[in-house]
Amino acid sequence: MQVGTSEPPRFAPSKDYLTYEEMEQYLRRASVVVCHGGPATITLARFYGKLPVVMPRRKSLGEGVDDHQLFFCSRLAKEGAILLAEDEAALFAALEAGLQGKLLLSKREEAVVIEATRKFGALIEKLLEQKRIRR
Repeated sequence: MQVGTSEPPRFAPSKDYLTYEEMEQYLRRASVVVCHGGPATITLARFYGKLPVVMPRRKSLGEGVDDHQLFFCSRLAKEGAILLAEDEAALFAALEAGLQGKLLLSKREEAVVIEATRKFGALIEKLLEQKRIRR
């Protein structure tokens, strides 16, 4: 479990920060992925075939300067791209669903995510190449 600047849990192993490779390893093996509302983490979880359970950071809890993660995640939840856990009861229900194998993306959904990620990567490479040529 990556905790960043948060208080480490008493009953679970954790690190302040995981390397990208460690994050990939954990996501591959995870039965359930619970994360904040950052787009990179959500995208990576979906890339590895997991429907992430997301608890967006909230301004009211001193976790951010505004509620941008909440707004972003509300939209993703409406599209079915994440499972939004807005309170403890929703989190426990999502964890139970995950332990029953109900939060895995179908092979078709997984293929769509992988293809979209590849296309996005190719577009970024093209933009970077154009920038290199202009210098």
